[in-house]
Amino acid sequence: MRKSLVGLLVAALAIPAVAAAQASGHMATPWTVRGGALYIAPTASASDVLGAKVGSDFTMEIDISRKFSPIFAVELVLATAAHEVYVEDSEVGRVSLGSVHILPPSLMLQAHLPTGGKAHPYVGAGINYTLIYDQTGFLGTDSDAGEVDLSDSFGWVAQAGLDYDIGARALFNLDVKYVSLNTDVSVGGDEVDTVDVNPVLVRVGFGYRF
Repeated sequence: MRKSLVGLLVAALAIPAVAAAQASGHMATPWTVRGGALYIAPTASASDVLGAKVGSDFTMEIDISRKFSPIFAVELVLATAAHEVYVEDSEVGRVSLGSVHILPPSLMLQAHLPTGGKAHPYVGAGINYTLIYDQTGFLGTDSDAGEVDLSDSFGWVAQAGLDYDIGARALFNLDVKYVSLNTDVSVGGDEVDTVDVNPVLVRVGFGYRF
């Protein structure tokens, strides 16, 4: 019994030491590059005036982060995607208005939770700027009332994820983000509607620390 208690005490005392050694090792390689497949799923309902909706998309995402302490890091996220914009008609069904390409870089502040193992969960929050470009279909043509334009978006983003060590520096990554994103629709310079997108972004991929 006494040996068991001593063993438990030694194990309990060793956990902080292991976590500190792991944190020290990660600070020796503070940069991390991650990349993988990204699924973008808009969560907002149709816009008020046009009834427009935004479709989901699969794309690739890459990010680079740097730790400036054992816990805190900054991360820059880069990706580009194309989304169909459509309306639902009671008689003919889904009617496409065209598509838009978006470039939504995000800058995040992350907190990495020390675990002492191979799994490294983290949470983050930051800002997002979404550049909308290359409109096609009806969205890319001039109507009788003038040019159709979708504004860029500035908002916030929240994040939760997990890095799992698969080597000395290589890792598997699972990451989920929520982005506050909306765009104003203007025709001939006059705003006619606002389309809320507010997507959830799910990425599965790999990374490397250096």
